[in-house]
Amino acid sequence: MPADQVLQQEGSPVLLGALWAKWWYQRSTLEEDMQGAVRHRELEVYYQPKVHLVSGMMRGAEALMRWRHPVLGLLAPSLFLPLAEQSGAILEMGHWLLEEVCRQASEWVEPGINTPISVNVSERELAQGNLPAFLATLTARLGIPAKSIELEVAEPGRPVDQDRFVQQLERLHAAGARIVLDRFRCSPEELSRLALWPVDAVKIDRSVIRRVDRDDRVCEALARLVALAGERGLETVAEGVERESQVHRLKRLGFASAQGYYYAKPGPGYRLEYWMEGKI
Repeated sequence: MPADQVLQQEGSPVLLGALWAKWWYQRSTLEEDMQGAVRHRELEVYYQPKVHLVSGMMRGAEALMRWRHPVLGLLAPSLFLPLAEQSGAILEMGHWLLEEVCRQASEWVEPGINTPISVNVSERELAQGNLPAFLATLTARLGIPAKSIELEVAEPGRPVDQDRFVQQLERLHAAGARIVLDRFRCSPEELSRLALWPVDAVKIDRSVIRRVDRDDRVCEALARLVALAGERGLETVAEGVERESQVHRLKRLGFASAQGYYYAKPGPGYRLEYWMEGKI
């Protein structure tokens, strides 16, 4: 917990010092433990289905990293990925995730599970520059098409990185990857830049989808996005769908796909296989 939040909640210099020390200890301990997470085989992959809104059939899944910490138990991404990004551990962890997903995709070919799997790629991984070659080597070695792996990337936070961001996406496209623009919030600025990005799909942030059945202004922005995406041949994906009313509104707006707790929570690979067989 940041120190200013602790101060607001507790209001005591003594408690502030104690809580800050505890927070810093947990943070530094996690950062240290993180360095051995891959080596000690503590990371796991959970999958959440993406569903075609009209047919209700699964059209893919997102791979989500989990860390089974030896003391703290199973940790969600929000508890360790920001720290991994800051410390640089995300490079090793991201490579592990991509390799594990490619391996799993190759094993699913024989039983007939040929659905594309999405993998989140951090800004640091993109900046490193070796991701296109790494992905091409992986898919060739495992005998799977590069387009069976979708890479979810978010726009960089600093506008000065826009040109470099476009170049990185173009290199991934050249390697055969399918690219999903993640955490899109439909602001006028984002909509104006969408034509500049070499992407195949746009994934709308859950903060927007949360209001789609309650806010007409959100629907107007999404309608503009759907029209623009249609002109460019981009798939539109809604993230964080939790209510039937959201599903109905997204269908009326013309969205292609959705994912969220309304359909299924993230789970181990065997649950995705069950879902494909209609058992979830």
